Order: sequence, then C-alpha cells, then structure tokens
Amino acid sequence: MKLNVLLADDHALVRAGIRMLLEAMPEVNVLGEAADGAAVIAMVEQLQPNLVLMDIAMPGLNGLEAPHASPSSGPPFACWCSPCTKTNNTCARP
Repeated sequence: MKLNVLLADDHALVRAGIRMLLEAMPEVNVLGEAADGAAVIAMVEQLQPNLVLMDIAMPGLNGLEAPHASPSSGPPFACWCSPCTKTNNTCARP
C-alpha cells in the first residue's frame, strides 16, 4: 500500500526538491502541492492524503495552525521549519 502525501510549502523550489525526493521512493505517492495554509485544508478534504508534509512558516494558516483547522478525521501533519528570517521568527517561538 502506498503512502499518499500532500506537500505544502510556500516556496515552489522547495516543493519541487522535496517532491523529487519523495517520488524516488516507490512506496510514496505525492497527491498534490499547496502553497498556503488555506489550500492545504481544501486539498486535505478533496484528496484525502494519509500524511501532510508542511512547512511551519506558511502564509495564511501556518503549519502549527493548519492541523487544528483540518477536519477532525483528517490525516496526521508532519511539519518542518525552513530557515527563518528576521521578519519571520515562527521557528524560534517555544
């Protein structure tokens, strides 16, 4: 059985690189990509992935907020933290 993944990051280049890595794994199927948190929620309902891989620092709903906005029966979220800038210190918060 394949793991159906939704990939979310606001940087297209990051999404493309992670998608390449995931698609090299025969047991992983990338269902789609989202560039913001609102798109993640819509795509979770539409595509019904087994797992959402999401950057923490995203426009709209971020990777910490999106799992709570997802339907209660939604998939698990695995979040990562892209390098933070001075204007975006989400990753530095406790």
